[in-house]
Amino acid sequence: MARYTYQDWWKNSLQDNVNHATTGGILSDNTLKMHLYTSPSTGLTGAEVLASFTEAAFTGYSAVSLTGFGTVALSGTSYAYSTGINATFTATGAYQTIYGYFVTNAAGTVLYAAEDFSAAIVLSSSVNTIIVTPQMSRQQS
Repeated sequence: MARYTYQDWWKNSLQDNVNHATTGGILSDNTLKMHLYTSPSTGLTGAEVLASFTEAAFTGYSAVSLTGFGTVALSGTSYAYSTGINATFTATGAYQTIYGYFVTNAAGTVLYAAEDFSAAIVLSSSVNTIIVTPQMSRQQS
């Protein structure tokens, strides 16, 4: 009989979440959507709600479906992660300053995550694309 360690359980637990999220499970409501926001924050606290964010509205903008995550990998002994397919946003006009992104269910009614960019991104005719690589992760407690 193979020995099943806590580290194996923890990695497999995240893999179950990834599989569940990408096959129409409760986490995904069939898909996750990534949105960009234009309202500066003073640091995310975890108490945010959808109304906390002003969604981008530049020409060419639409939220991006996050539909694929890879196999779970371990980083050291306390961090498991799965990287998703890049979410690409391209502005074709009415440029805005983008401060970060938030992730919702497909309907845009449930907030799952949000992150500030390390610096605001000012979209323009010369800087018109934002690429975000989503990652699901779990830290061992």
